[in-house]
Amino acid sequence: MNSNSVIPPLLVAQEDALSKLNIVLLDEFKILKSRDRSLLEKNALLKEQVLVEISRVDKSINETITEAEKAQGISAEEQDQLSQHKIKVKELLQTCKSQNEVNGQIINSSQIAINRFKNILQKTLTNQTTTYDNKGLTNLNVSSIGVKA
Repeated sequence: MNSNSVIPPLLVAQEDALSKLNIVLLDEFKILKSRDRSLLEKNALLKEQVLVEISRVDKSINETITEAEKAQGISAEEQDQLSQHKIKVKELLQTCKSQNEVNGQIINSSQIAINRFKNILQKTLTNQTTTYDNKGLTNLNVSSIGVKA
């Protein structure tokens, strides 16, 4: 089978897969903002499936183009068609990369907030002191949260 008849459909498949990835990343952004963990887990599975699909298409493209076919060259029309697909793919990749970076920043910010909250809780627990009442029984004094024993 001539690679020229196979490459354009593979490039279209690659564009489609990258478009799906972009949609998944945009959905991920919305889910991160809403902080819905169950939807985030489902979206992560979908994202993984789309990435596998992209990898499969990339592998097919690489396997289709042999060294001999690369050396033969292609017509100007085919080269123009491939260049247009290449431009679209690069644009989609850049869009996906940018959105993924935004999503990553949201995740990092959330992690920082969680760590701050965790530190506050740990400080609260370490500020607890044990005291004794007039009968010699222990009391827990939680001074940092305003609870008196």
